[in-house]
This record gives sequence, structure tokens and C-alpha cells, in this order.
Amino acid sequence: MLPKKGRQHALYIVRELLTVEAKKQGTNLDAAIKFFSRSVKQRSIAFILSDFLATGYDDGLKVIGNKHDVIGIRVYDKMDMQLPDAGLLQLQDAETNKTTWIDSSDELVRYNYQQHFMEQSELSKNYFRKAGAELLHVRTDDDYVKILQQFFINRM
Repeated sequence: MLPKKGRQHALYIVRELLTVEAKKQGTNLDAAIKFFSRSVKQRSIAFILSDFLATGYDDGLKVIGNKHDVIGIRVYDKMDMQLPDAGLLQLQDAETNKTTWIDSSDELVRYNYQQHFMEQSELSKNYFRKAGAELLHVRTDDDYVKILQQFFINRM
């Protein structure tokens, strides 16, 4: 599809990104940002769609944030924020396939889980702020179209 301007095209791109299936496991956000920086020479609007659980992408983000209009879309699930009190659970990391057991009935485990989510949120928010970029937070059960439309309306 040819590049286009406008809100409708931006929403189309986001819709396409949300439905794409990964071809391999693992994320290297810094490598993706550096690839973009090397590949795109003219000033552009760049959308980064991720859970932003990675670290170490802040320097690359600053570089592209100085040249491009960068908009991060942090996608997360309600379960990423708060662990239910469900007893002993086996968790599997979707990127590494590493499994671990946790006792979700332990109040401290649930608290630490929530704190980790908040720390990751704050870290990504600071990375984007320092890069002069914007960051949206979209929960998987939110109406992302409305959130993005409101974002673009506010930017006008």
C-alpha cells in the first residue's frame, strides 16, 4: 500500500499492526529503532507498537525523536497490571518460553507484580518524554480506534 496522510490511514496502519502474527519469538526494540533510523532519511511520523517491557532502547529513541515525530503505543492487558488471587500458577514467558511457578494467593507476590508493571510504565513514559516523543497506553480490551481518534483530534 502506498503511504498516505491523514487519520484514516494512520488508523488503518494500526489496525493492520494489531492483527499481524509474529514470525519468530523475541523482541529487540533497540535494533528495530536503529533500523528505522538508518532506513528512513526524510522526516516522518513513526509509530512504535509494543508492550515496552524491553530496556536499553532509550538512546535510539532519542535519536529518532530528534528527527521524526515518534508516537509510541504501549499495548497491555488487564492481567499485566494485576495478578488475580488464583493460587499456584505456572507462567510462561511468550518470548523466551521460560516457565516459572508463582503463588498468586500471596499478597506480596501480587503487590510485587503490580509494582513491576508500574515501574515498567514509568520507565517507558520517561524514555519517551526524554526523546521528545509521545506515548499512548492502550489496554487490550479498550476501543483503540476511539483512543487514537481522540489522540489525533487533540494534536490538531
